[in-house]
Amino acid sequence: MKFSTRYVGSTSCGDCMRSLLLAGGRSSRMGSDKALLEVDGEACIARITMALAEAGR
Repeated sequence: MKFSTRYVGSTSCGDCMRSLLLAGGRSSRMGSDKALLEVDGEACIARITMALAEAGR
């Protein structure tokens, strides 16, 4: 999985962060990392990241 770093260090208002995805936690009841849980062969975090990227276009 690749993550974009195109906005890191940018000072232009047009490049401001518009969303924040929190993907932490113990997942103690689940037994495994929820963010890495696969849905239709793709990790949840990847699906959400792509949805956010598409929404921002």
